[in-house]
Amino acid sequence: MSAEEIEASLLAAVDKCPVQSDPFDHICTEDLLPQELYPQILEHLPPDEYYGELKHPQALREDGSSTRLQLTLGAERVEKLPEPYRNFWHDVRLALHSAAGSVWR
Repeated sequence: MSAEEIEASLLAAVDKCPVQSDPFDHICTEDLLPQELYPQILEHLPPDEYYGELKHPQALREDGSSTRLQLTLGAERVEKLPEPYRNFWHDVRLALHSAAGSVWR
């Protein structure tokens, strides 16, 4: 699935949502991503060594390491991924950033 297809799905889902103003402006979405993308996400989860630790007091081991990992989608992190992960997450990253820019204009 291309970055353009993912972005189109994101924008269509956001466009369907009315803005709610209580207690502040926000939206609640359903079907934000295309259903066919979810198996691809699972297929392209990289090995743990490419994740960063998510550190907070409730998730630390005795040695100070974290029990939780996160895959951030910053350009530098994505570029360090090996193929086929890099290409897939590059497109997801582009779609998310482009859609966010469209929504918040």
